Amino acid sequence: MKDAAETDQARVVLVCCAADAQPARIHLAGGPAAAASGVPADTWLKIEGRVRDGVSVLSSNFIPTLAGNSCRSRVPLRTTVIGCRPGSTPS
Repeated sequence: MKDAAETDQARVVLVCCAADAQPARIHLAGGPAAAASGVPADTWLKIEGRVRDGVSVLSSNFIPTLAGNSCRSRVPLRTTVIGCRPGSTPS
């Protein structure tokens, strides 16, 4: 997720069905933020670092900040949907 001032890493979390989808995100700071801002949307990244203390508060919408020390693109893991066979729809 990018805007003019920030870069966040995000995934969509599904608990039950697509109607329950919620973004899970973390704000990026440091070198990995700059590296991540230059990659195309929907690129999977592996970012390593430390979550900063005291930044996941109401004024930041409880979004933590990761002070990263490395960033690299990676191939996504295969997604498995429980209860489905290839070519079928979820029940």
